[in-house]
Amino acid sequence: MSATETESEAQVLARDQSALAAQAVLPISGMTCANCAARIERGLRRTAGVVEVSVNLASERATVAFDPGRVGLAALVGGVRELGYDVPETTTRLVIEDIPLSAVQVGDLVLVRPGEKVPVDGEVVEGTSAVDESMLTGESLPVDKGASDTVVGGSLNTSGSFTFRTTRVGRDTVLAQIVRAVEQAQGSKVAVCRRPEIYGGEVRGR
Repeated sequence: MSATETESEAQVLARDQSALAAQAVLPISGMTCANCAARIERGLRRTAGVVEVSVNLASERATVAFDPGRVGLAALVGGVRELGYDVPETTTRLVIEDIPLSAVQVGDLVLVRPGEKVPVDGEVVEGTSAVDESMLTGESLPVDKGASDTVVGGSLNTSGSFTFRTTRVGRDTVLAQIVRAVEQAQGSKVAVCRRPEIYGGEVRGR
């Protein structure tokens, strides 16, 4: 196969980097030397969807850049354990770019920048900002948010950046519950409007 027909390593890296959406920090125990760190790096790099891996022996952590559309956190943890090392349950996952809402899971750490919408419900763990919640509450002024404050999916981040841990996703979010309640109310109203009435023995629909 000619060079023009073969995708170069640089092209593969560029392609994968364009799809990059998340980064995981895995606390790893059981490493005793630099060879252990190198072994873990090689093993994780062979995992489809992994873009880059950096293992720090001193801090006992592996930082993995990956495409969540191709590989999940569980697969990364499983890959490390298959190599004979352990990943503590304090494993965290940091979403650093826009990704499909279906890829966001409860417990993820999501970074929200100025001008971006909060994708799902959660609790702020780092950073401060003012969030516009008018579409949900009707309050015209942005609400200040800091550590331990709750944020709701669908609201708009107006100023600073903050990271929050997701607590509800999909159908469980406040916004999804409001949408369902409105749809149910509208459905009930339509049913009432269509209730037939009887006039002098004749049935007539409204």
